[in-house]
Amino acid sequence: RASRGRVGMATEAPGADAAEVAAIAAATSALEGYAFHLVPEPGDRARSGGGGGPPTADPGTFRGLTDVVLLARSTDTFRRLARDAPRPGEVCVDVGSAHGDATKRMAKAVGSEANVTGLDVSPDFVRLSGAKYPGITFERLDVLEDTAFFADILAKKSPDCVFVDIGGVRAAEALVRALPVIAGGRNANGKPRVVVVKCEALAEKAETCLKAFNGEGPIVPLPESFWLSVCASEVKTARNRSSHKSQSTSRNAAPASLAFARYPLRYPKKVFVSKSSSGDGDREVEICRFHNYAEAGCLRLKQGTCSLNHTACHWCGKEGHKASACAEAAAAAKSAGSAGLAPAAPPTRDPNDGTSGDGVTDG
Repeated sequence: RASRGRVGMATEAPGADAAEVAAIAAATSALEGYAFHLVPEPGDRARSGGGGGPPTADPGTFRGLTDVVLLARSTDTFRRLARDAPRPGEVCVDVGSAHGDATKRMAKAVGSEANVTGLDVSPDFVRLSGAKYPGITFERLDVLEDTAFFADILAKKSPDCVFVDIGGVRAAEALVRALPVIAGGRNANGKPRVVVVKCEALAEKAETCLKAFNGEGPIVPLPESFWLSVCASEVKTARNRSSHKSQSTSRNAAPASLAFARYPLRYPKKVFVSKSSSGDGDREVEICRFHNYAEAGCLRLKQGTCSLNHTACHWCGKEGHKASACAEAAAAAKSAGSAGLAPAAPPTRDPNDGTSGDGVTDG
């Protein structure tokens, strides 16, 4: 069990207003009890004068760790940890699964493809990885915007290990929003044993905290102040910037519930299975997201032109209510909001989502 450098309670950041102090406290307290470690890359020791590279770690080194966040700078190290960190029989969630190669390594490590789930924002990656590894479940999810859905998946999966590979120019900011949800979610078995993060920006921040890679182990403990310093530098932009790409609003995008304020079509696609009474087999019908999340409801339904399902809740799948009035959805949104940092922008439409301003699919 790693013991050095555990995250403690946040102290007030110099110059921060009350809202920033509260946001920093929420992000740091969710990671309280976790120890951050940097996993050196080949050549790191050489740069610090310590030799030709970090020693090769026995897989038992990583499998023996508990309550740690491991930072990797490269894809090779991330995939090595995907192979070496999970214990047989454990459950893993891979955030940013892309082609699914690291996810497959996790499946081999735990001994069951059923024990791992890959999540990615790209539907193309989800389709390709699912075809490449058909025994593994891959789902499309934007963990930064759909935090309530993300928290719900973590609660249902109760993962022992969570692997996170979120790229982009604001990767450190993204992790300030994602890691508290991972560590502070409603996990039936408690929090994950190990969280592995591949992020070059965060690894560089970790290296800045260290004068040299001292010690002979395959991981380098980081100071207790590391995560607090990351939150303090990133939380302001995490509060004020939305990751929505659009600048134009839709007249049908006003949310029915502030807990789910995104443009409706940005939520994951779900289907309702209708039981056939004629023996023709069950029928899958997509659940209408405008009906569930938009204050104005589904305009196409009112026009008599929408063929989607309007009886089932997009969140829980039960009939008789909408997601905007779903008690389960509200509880998940509250849990995710108290753990992570939600975007503060109003609902906007992504011009690349394939719809016109009223939500009608472009032909």
